Formats: sequence, C-alpha cells, structure tokens
Amino acid sequence: TCALPISPTIVGAAYNDWFFWDGRKDSLWAQAIASMENPVEHDMTRGKIVEVIRKDRGHARRYRALFGELPAADDAEGVTRAVVNVAKSIAAYERQIRPGKSRFDRYAAAVSEGREPPPDGRLTLDEELGLRSFLRVQQSQCLRCHNGPLFSNGTFHNIGTQDRLTLDNEQGRLRGVEKVVSDEFNCLSKWSDAPKEACVELAAARRGDKSLLGAFKAPTLRNVSKTGPYMHNGKIGNLEDVMWHYRTSRGGPLGQSALESATLTGIEFDQIRAFLATLDARPAGPARYLRAPGRR
Repeated sequence: TCALPISPTIVGAAYNDWFFWDGRKDSLWAQAIASMENPVEHDMTRGKIVEVIRKDRGHARRYRALFGELPAADDAEGVTRAVVNVAKSIAAYERQIRPGKSRFDRYAAAVSEGREPPPDGRLTLDEELGLRSFLRVQQSQCLRCHNGPLFSNGTFHNIGTQDRLTLDNEQGRLRGVEKVVSDEFNCLSKWSDAPKEACVELAAARRGDKSLLGAFKAPTLRNVSKTGPYMHNGKIGNLEDVMWHYRTSRGGPLGQSALESATLTGIEFDQIRAFLATLDARPAGPARYLRAPGRR
C-alpha cells in the first residue's frame, strides 16, 4: 500500500513560516483555504463555503458582526473575499493553541537559572544522557533540523523517506516553493494583510534548487512520543523504527539525503528516545478552545 500524508499538528503552528510538508503555503489562513478546497479533504467550492455560512444562523450572525454582509452568489471576487475572511478566522483560533510546558521545559528553566529542578521537572539518568546525545551535533545530527523552542528549525531536509511507489508526489520543497511563489493567496497577494516588508521569507525563497528535491519540513518534536506514525508520509510506525532509520539510512529514491552515518550506539539512541518523551505536554491556550468539539 502507498503511504499517505500525515497531518502536522496545529499546536504551535502560528510560529511557523511555511505550511504543509512541502511549504506550499506561507500563512495559516492560506493553509486553511487549501484544506477546504482540496478534493481529498473538505472538497468544497468557494461558493459552497459561503453557502454553509449563510445557512447557519450562528455562523452568519458572527460573520456579519466581523466582516459585514455576505456576498451574492454571483459575486466571484466577493465570494473569494468571504472565504479568505473565514480562513483568517480559523487562523485566529489556531494561533491560540500553543505548546504547553513540558517536564523538559521546567528542567531547562531550572538549569539555566542555576537552581535544582522541581519534582515535576526532573530527568532520569537515561533521559539526561539522551539529552546530552541529542545535543551532540556531530554524533546524533538531531540539532541540524530540530532546534529552537519548537524543536524544529522549520526548514526543509531530505532524509531519504520518500515513497518509491508515489515518486511524482515526493518532490518535496522543490515543487512546494514554486507553488507558494505563484500562490493566489501568498503573503504578497492582494488578499494578504501583511505589509510587503513582512514577506521576506517568500521573497527569499530558493527556486530551482535541486538540493530541495525530496526535502520536507522538519516537524516539531514536542509530543513526538504520542504523534506517530512518523515522517511526512507516515511510513514509519513507531519511534524505535525512526531511530533505526537514522542509524541505518543511506539515502532514499529521490535527491541527495542530508543524513550522515550516526556514530551513536543502540543504547544512546534508546536514551534519546527516552529524552524525547520529556517533551510531552498538554497544549496551552484558553480553556474553551482546548475542549473537544461539541463540549462546553
């Protein structure tokens, strides 16, 4: 069977510059529109989206309060503007869902302040040794992709995980950058609220760079122990096999893999896996936004 794309988390997504595994969108709201229109996701036309809002009294009332009257069905530009407004509302919600403080965060705060970690911020010996291995760039290579507050540098890397059965869909950032530059809803479009000077990432995006072939965005490692399956296409089912991939991979079917031979032992990889579990935490944000849909 062919591997299927895995949905990246919305927790902390507001801090990203690029969206989707290939970075073909450069804002949360543009990403939301793509998901609504995608045939394998919501499969909705723009007219249908507006009609759903119009027919729901609550949605229609809230829309009018924020944006004014809904457009006529034959007003193509007005309909697109309404869909953009809806998507920006979704983005406003998603921006409220932030990473919570993990055991590692409490440990790191205490260490940086020169004090003893609190009981809920202590690491076991294996977890601490795993952290040390994680930080050894030459040996583990972890920090090359997974650094910063989200444990992701937000950029694109080829680590040889492409699916051989669907190679036309595995072009990664090489194709994604062309899509975002020409996107109807990108940062420089007439639909964007961003000032031109805020669009530096888009303006500096590398086009035609063959090193981006088969490269996908590095995901956050926060809550990684609970978010399998792994890789952009979900081809690896558990963290133990992820570790084996990093130990044994010598490249994939497309492009040039950035992986080098890792020099850690099996025990050290197990300790890294133990450390990664200390990054688990419930999301932070307003309580009403963290409840399951339909629950008050």
